[in-house]
Amino acid sequence: MNRWALLRALLWVLGAVFLTAAMGRARFTASPNMHQNSAQAGVPAASQPSINTDSLNALADRIVSADAFRIARRPSPVPFGAAADAGQAPPPKPPKPPLVLSGIIGGPPWVAVLDGIPGHDQSVLVHDGDTLGGLRIRNVTRNHVLIVGLDTTWRLTVHQPWQ
Repeated sequence: MNRWALLRALLWVLGAVFLTAAMGRARFTASPNMHQNSAQAGVPAASQPSINTDSLNALADRIVSADAFRIARRPSPVPFGAAADAGQAPPPKPPKPPLVLSGIIGGPPWVAVLDGIPGHDQSVLVHDGDTLGGLRIRNVTRNHVLIVGLDTTWRLTVHQPWQ
């Protein structure tokens, strides 16, 4: 027989012996505890203090009022766990209109052709000082238009002047 095969067989036998010994030791150490526990099983445990039912009802009401799972399957308008008297978040600001300067007409006084004015579906002719959809036309020149409103100032230019 080969020496390596003999060494391998010897290691398997030693492993089996150690495993059997460990299982016997675990059984031996567990049995005295089991006998002690069975002897104490007949002795009643110390009584636990009773819980006040009013506090349980208050706790149940609190859990139900802050329920994270809703039948409507929509998120709550109030964040989970937030105080009821906390102020609501401010409504989101309306989006800023996508203004486009289509062209500038005439000579002094200049007239601008704007697209994207709120409340108007088509192009609008504007002069200096006009107010449309909450936007004020501050200045119309040969090259650009200055528009103020919605906490923003737009300076629009024509990309390629018509000639």
